[in-house]
Amino acid sequence: MPLVRRPPPFTLTDARRPRRGAGMGASVATVNNATEIRLLAERQMGEFLKQMPKNEGGNPKLTGSRAEPVAPTLASIGITKKQSSTAQKLAAIR
Repeated sequence: MPLVRRPPPFTLTDARRPRRGAGMGASVATVNNATEIRLLAERQMGEFLKQMPKNEGGNPKLTGSRAEPVAPTLASIGITKKQSSTAQKLAAIR
């Protein structure tokens, strides 16, 4: 009976290695364009965050009312503190 060779097991280093022909070879111009768009969006988010009313904290049931609702928190709009800080720093560069 002939000896059958099996392929080596798949490892994590194989998962990190880019594959040829798998659409992973984006050109430098494409990467630069995507980075520029991301930075512009982050800067615009920072400008919006600076203008947004700050949440005072506390108990919203006691401090808010229908006439004056409590300002949303960063977490409630899906933004981390790190993202907020970075975006506001980018907005200040202008």
